[in-house]
Amino acid sequence: MNSSISFQEAGNGGSILIHALNHQISLIIFILLWYILLHFSSTWVVNYVFRYAGVEIDDDQKDTGTAIGKLENILILTLMLIQAYTALGVIFAAKSIVRADDIDTGDTSYYLTGTIANFTYSIVMGVLLHILLLYLTKTDIASFIPT
Repeated sequence: MNSSISFQEAGNGGSILIHALNHQISLIIFILLWYILLHFSSTWVVNYVFRYAGVEIDDDQKDTGTAIGKLENILILTLMLIQAYTALGVIFAAKSIVRADDIDTGDTSYYLTGTIANFTYSIVMGVLLHILLLYLTKTDIASFIPT
């Protein structure tokens, strides 16, 4: 298995995830750690945005929103890794259709703030991971990560 890949190969042909999986097991562990980081840090980020925006939420909304948000994080990061950017819009639209009852009741601040904050944070984390994977597969710095 060839463990070196040029920047042109990573950028032009196929998704970065396939190249990373062919690279080294340490990169797979790195990707899994990134999922864990996103999973635990997204709650803190979204709650910070709620406090900043002055959005009041009850426990029932918070529990449901957190569960949906965690699934959203996994899905968004996975779609970012396989470079299925169009699917992100489909997910956003589908979530809006499912949550139409919240929009109809006029309680849009919780829904919109949480959705935008979570999507934005997950996309930023996906872009950062993509950049890091390009860098790690371009250079031989992956040899410094213990296998």
